[in-house]
Amino acid sequence: MSIYSDEIGFFTTRKIEILSNLASTFGVVLSIIENMKEKFLLEDVLSRSIQGIVITDSDNKIIYTNPAFTKITGYSREETIGQNPSILKSDMHSKEFYSDMWKKLKKDGFFSGKIYNKRKDGTIYPEIITISIIKDNEGKIIYYTSFFIDISDIEDKDKKIKYLMFHDSKTGLLNTKGFYDKLNELATNKNNFIVVYIDLDNFAYLNTLYGIENGDLLLKDFGQFLEQDVCKKEDYVCYFGSDEFAIISLNKTSENATDYIKELNIKIKNKEFNINSNKVKLSGCIGVSMYPVDSNKPDSIISFAQASCVKAKQIGKGQCVFYSESIQKEFENKLHLHTEITQAIERFEFELFYQPIFEISSKSINHAEALIRWRHNERGILSPYAFIPFAEESDLIEKIDYYVIEKSLNDLKTLQDHNINMSISANLTSKTFLSDNFLENFKKIFYKKNINPNHYRFEITESIALSNVERTKKYIEELGKIGIYFNMDDFGTGYSSLSYLNRFNFKNIKIDSSFVLNYEKDYKLATLVSSIINMLNSLNFDITAEGIENEFLFFAFNHLNCHFLQGYFLSKPIPLKNFISFIKNFKLDNTLLDFLRKSTKTMDFDLIRAKYEIYRFIKRIESIVQEKKFGENLYVLKDYKNCAFGKWYYSNIEKYKNFKIFKDIETNHVALHKITEKLISELPNEKILYKDLEKLKKRAFKLNSLVDNLEIESFCMVPKN
Repeated sequence: MSIYSDEIGFFTTRKIEILSNLASTFGVVLSIIENMKEKFLLEDVLSRSIQGIVITDSDNKIIYTNPAFTKITGYSREETIGQNPSILKSDMHSKEFYSDMWKKLKKDGFFSGKIYNKRKDGTIYPEIITISIIKDNEGKIIYYTSFFIDISDIEDKDKKIKYLMFHDSKTGLLNTKGFYDKLNELATNKNNFIVVYIDLDNFAYLNTLYGIENGDLLLKDFGQFLEQDVCKKEDYVCYFGSDEFAIISLNKTSENATDYIKELNIKIKNKEFNINSNKVKLSGCIGVSMYPVDSNKPDSIISFAQASCVKAKQIGKGQCVFYSESIQKEFENKLHLHTEITQAIERFEFELFYQPIFEISSKSINHAEALIRWRHNERGILSPYAFIPFAEESDLIEKIDYYVIEKSLNDLKTLQDHNINMSISANLTSKTFLSDNFLENFKKIFYKKNINPNHYRFEITESIALSNVERTKKYIEELGKIGIYFNMDDFGTGYSSLSYLNRFNFKNIKIDSSFVLNYEKDYKLATLVSSIINMLNSLNFDITAEGIENEFLFFAFNHLNCHFLQGYFLSKPIPLKNFISFIKNFKLDNTLLDFLRKSTKTMDFDLIRAKYEIYRFIKRIESIVQEKKFGENLYVLKDYKNCAFGKWYYSNIEKYKNFKIFKDIETNHVALHKITEKLISELPNEKILYKDLEKLKKRAFKLNSLVDNLEIESFCMVPKN
């Protein structure tokens, strides 16, 4: 402060003393004002802080808390002033913890760390805290300050993240990561335990029947049932995905494990679950391994249980298998096979063979089925049965399926380049066909090939179609729009329900070879096959008979209302190069072709057999003539009662005796043998031999026609006297 005057002598000694005192007072006031400003600023900062703040005196009595302290702890400032901070103590830390904390505080002047404290309402919470010592100029402690922040939300999130890392969100059970962690923990602690691996039976069917959402709820209920009704508190239950679960059961020995598994199996089979207001019972296959009896390695223990479960499924539904070394050997073989198949894919060791399919209407080959083979460098050419079942259980089948698709489309283009107008069908497995991205993947491959879609088809089995009805219908319809049709393969081996069959837009139904192969030997089966073919025709399906392995089956199914024939009689599956040559040179035997063209369709097994014997009679005469078998015993060819057709005829007199045409058949049959007798006598004379052979054929064709007419009369039920 300064004061000015233009009057000389104005500032007397007394005035200067007064003004000095006044200036001094102003200085003090201004200093006080500045200090108050700093105090108010500090108070404002502390009150706005999100950190809880506590200041205590040298005796550790609280002299200050901020609003964040109250918000975090629930204690007001009035409740805490004069109190010791130990009012927040949670008793979750030991005496040694606090002793170490005070030692560090006094040594370093501060402490920082995580502490669990207790709120006014008794709840425990975690906090990150920093405590500091404030000393005066003489080094004497005058205050303690602590700043802390509540990390409950952070810990809750961490716990949730950790929970989700180790638990399945659908069932609430341990997931595979959590399961393996428990296995390792128990093994480290040298516990005895068993691992029980459960694979539910037919769960895909329940998913199809009730929907995936209801199926997921059922899986959750099953998991809770295992936890609450089957396992003890110290046991662990894991959901392995799909319809598979695992249990770790502690303190089990070889002696009591068997009883435990029996009881578990009974409980599962007796338990009723509710799904979409319906009661269902579940069963499952169980594989069991024991630690440390079977292995002291946690990874091996779960693998052994899984391998045992696979073995149980091979035996049948609801089965249980304890691990043994033979299972391990089988498991190792499968592991080796997995490696071999993987390498085979990389080395292009797989190859497509083609089996021709005969079209009855055109009497030609214009279809073929692509069948995969493995050209193994040690074991030679392997059929699909050597590797496809395993590939379907593993992650390899989709790679193989897409190889078949790609290669068959390329081969179809090759056939077109050879001017062979041919359609090809390729097989699909369930895993590939029913995958979410099958349509997209296939279209990407197909549209690059510039191939007529009407020349390409897929074959799927009945069981694949029924395992996911809606998706099967969708995919068949979608591909049908671009001209690619589906055949149902192996009809008759699954549900064989025409009501199910009519739900799908299949182009062709392939009757399984097990029906066809036994057609010749089993009269009842022959009648059944005829009925199946009639029903399929009434539903406007094209029909392929698989398993045409011999001439009789080829002859017989040409007379039935089939459309296509496939089997070894025509050709076994052959490489593409051989297949091209086969197609270019294919020609049916002339006599057989003439018989088929001049025959009428019939479903009567007896009449087909009779017609076949006529054909075989002619073929035998042709063989004798062509090969000049003059020394052969030809008596049976002269004896019309004891030839195969004669035996058929005279064994059916009672059945057809009222039909006039039946007598005509006998007349022509006897005449046929008379011509044969004359022809045999002329064997050395080639000039007239072939002329009589033609007469013989004409007589045989007439006899064949009479047999056809016999069926017509029989069907019309008009016997003639």
